[in-house]
Amino acid sequence: MKNNKVVVMDGGVKEETAYLRGFLAALGNKVDVWFVSHPHPDHMGALNEILLNPGEIKINSICLSEFSNEFCKSEPDYQSQAEEF
Repeated sequence: MKNNKVVVMDGGVKEETAYLRGFLAALGNKVDVWFVSHPHPDHMGALNEILLNPGEIKINSICLSEFSNEFCKSEPDYQSQAEEF
């Protein structure tokens, strides 16, 4: 946290959601901006879970490069999670 702003880059795998929730709770449950670099489970898995059930977490903005269909199809192991996101 800098200047009372919380910025998250990616966020981890789905299995780390509880840990991330605890970390964000300690920072006030408010994320000013969340960056997603690309649609792999280790970069957006926990965020997907939080978006499905945010609880007390408030996210002001999510920034990402558009995930084209071609990109998602090029990595079929990750395609369903990218589409869900």
